[in-house]
Amino acid sequence: MPATLDYITKETGFEKINYIGHSQGTTQIIAGSALDSEYFNSKINLAVLMAPPMALKNMKDVSMRAASYPVVLQGIILVLEIAGQYNLIPYGSFSAGVTSGACKLFDGAICKFALKYFGGGDPTVDDMTRVPVFMSGLPSGSGYKNFVHYGQLIHTDTESFRRYDHGDI
Repeated sequence: MPATLDYITKETGFEKINYIGHSQGTTQIIAGSALDSEYFNSKINLAVLMAPPMALKNMKDVSMRAASYPVVLQGIILVLEIAGQYNLIPYGSFSAGVTSGACKLFDGAICKFALKYFGGGDPTVDDMTRVPVFMSGLPSGSGYKNFVHYGQLIHTDTESFRRYDHGDI
């Protein structure tokens, strides 16, 4: 995040920027600000944080809960590190094409199912006709340690945001 902020301020000539983040983008700002508040205060004028994955103890997403158990996380980490795959489900034209094609099948039922049961979608509040738009950037990829961190947050004693635990999972 510091490299990104430095680049933006250098290229624009502005000392401070306004930042809008969603999900993992909020985690980066919150964690960075906690670790080096002086730097982040010097670079960010305003931060708008949407859907921050902060306190996940009551997470309802089936796949995240299942993958968050320590024994499962350890297995996932072992497989990914042996394969040298540190970016979980990276974005690319092939993977985006598969997602796009799957969303067209059965009048979008596959993507609606995936959004509802694995993406935290809620048909009582989400406009399910917009599912193709929601899914258009998937898979977006992420470093696997982000998901390990979220798993750690699911299995905490209290609803709180904590630093990544590099110790035993």
